Amino acid sequence: MQDVKRVLKRLLLYFLLLLLADIPIPYFSNPYLLTLCSCLILYYSHRVSKKGSLKMLINATVGMELLFILLRSIKYDSLKELDVLTRYFWYLFYVPVLIIPLLLFYTSLAVDQQAQPSVQKKWGWCAWITTIFIFLVLTNDFHQLVFHFQPNFVNWNDQYSYETMYYALTLWQYVLYILSAFFMIKKCRVMRSRKQSWVILIPFTLGIAMLLLLATGNMPMFNGDELFEFPDIILFMVTGVMECCMQLGLIPTNNYYGMLFQKSMIGAQIIDEKGNSVYKSMNAVDLSESQLFLSDGTRIENHTILHKMKLHGGYGLWQDDVAYLDSMNENLEKVKERLSKEAEINRLRNELKERQIMIDQRSHVYDTIAIRTQIQSKKIALLADEALQCSSIECIEKNRIKIVILGAYIKRYANLMLISADENFIEIGEFAMSISEVLRSIKLYGISVEMVNCAKGKVITELILIVFETIEELLEMNLEFLQGVSAYLRNDEKHILCRLTLEDLRVGLEKLEKVAYKGIQTKIVQEDQITYITFILEKVGD
Repeated sequence: MQDVKRVLKRLLLYFLLLLLADIPIPYFSNPYLLTLCSCLILYYSHRVSKKGSLKMLINATVGMELLFILLRSIKYDSLKELDVLTRYFWYLFYVPVLIIPLLLFYTSLAVDQQAQPSVQKKWGWCAWITTIFIFLVLTNDFHQLVFHFQPNFVNWNDQYSYETMYYALTLWQYVLYILSAFFMIKKCRVMRSRKQSWVILIPFTLGIAMLLLLATGNMPMFNGDELFEFPDIILFMVTGVMECCMQLGLIPTNNYYGMLFQKSMIGAQIIDEKGNSVYKSMNAVDLSESQLFLSDGTRIENHTILHKMKLHGGYGLWQDDVAYLDSMNENLEKVKERLSKEAEINRLRNELKERQIMIDQRSHVYDTIAIRTQIQSKKIALLADEALQCSSIECIEKNRIKIVILGAYIKRYANLMLISADENFIEIGEFAMSISEVLRSIKLYGISVEMVNCAKGKVITELILIVFETIEELLEMNLEFLQGVSAYLRNDEKHILCRLTLEDLRVGLEKLEKVAYKGIQTKIVQEDQITYITFILEKVGD
């Protein structure tokens, strides 16, 4: 509710700023609105700090509003006596009128940075439609499909009628406005912002209501003129919608980063080159002027070490509490005294030998894990190198998701291996959690997943590992094709059944030969584009 109140206050401020354009001062309105649009460009440049298409589109939208106001001032103040040229400047009005909703629409697409290039390419035909409408308006003198005039354009400024193309381009504008609001709400991943997104309808409703009043001749008068004109209303409606989206988080902005740093639990601060604090967390130690410029690793208190890192335009400072480490060092000194006795030394030696044996055993397990997952580890390294060389956000994000998928597999495979080091059997619940985490990771790739576990009991460790390896290979080989994956585990009398449902599986069924070689029964059913694979695992306990 607090966000809604803040948005309403901003809308009221915009409305009041627009009202100031009606101050009865000669030649005040147009320069004032031009200045207002220039300030909006600077304001949005500050709000949207990340460089890219989103910032460029928002500034271009306000730039079109600036052009709109400029065209109006040229027409009414400078070209009153030039009949033909005035008419063409009137036609030019419709260039920003048509481009503004198009830019706002592409802004709504650019909010989702993950899918930006492909999505904008998919909707590129919208720009062609807008271009056709602009061409029809600018060439209206030759065909009069938008505005119809008297013969030889007699008294054209007062005696004209709207034709079919005028209503079509007006409808097209509002289709783009509605689609813009729809996509901004749809792409927002913050549930609270989506619930409050109805606020966007306020500037839309006010703008459309004022346009209807203007079109029907019912707009209130002030100082002998209409209270609002067409460009003023468009300016209020578009900037109001963008401000609502920014305040609600539908368009990402750079607000509250300093507050986030302040509320964090780390004891850190950022200073400029003169030692002035720029950001400071609530757990940061207050440093004197001399301490700010100490070298990295300096002990500033009995149990506090100051760390320092050079940043662009200043330094990052954070402190480590080494009280626990100091306490451990003191205890080590006491242990050394006790080790002077031979019996104690022998006891410690035996203890060290036991620990060494345990470490050797664990190291062997780790080496085995590294060998069995070396293919995935190499793939992660290749994907990371490729991401560093990528120039597009889409490529980087795609490689990141693949790394997450491989990392989830390695993590869960290592966990199963560590369990197998101590036991010959694994609870089916551990296997289910492993599959579930891998499925959650591939969900990031846009694949729908589902995991249901109704099974209980234990299975031989080696069989679990083979099935898990096979599932990972199938998913990785078909990552670009799969539409959906579900896993269902249940019991029958003597077995545990793991049923895998894969939508649009194309390759990799030969991998099941390894499973069959180990004596694991499998059933494969293919219907249309859906493949059902059932692994039948012998249960060894409840």
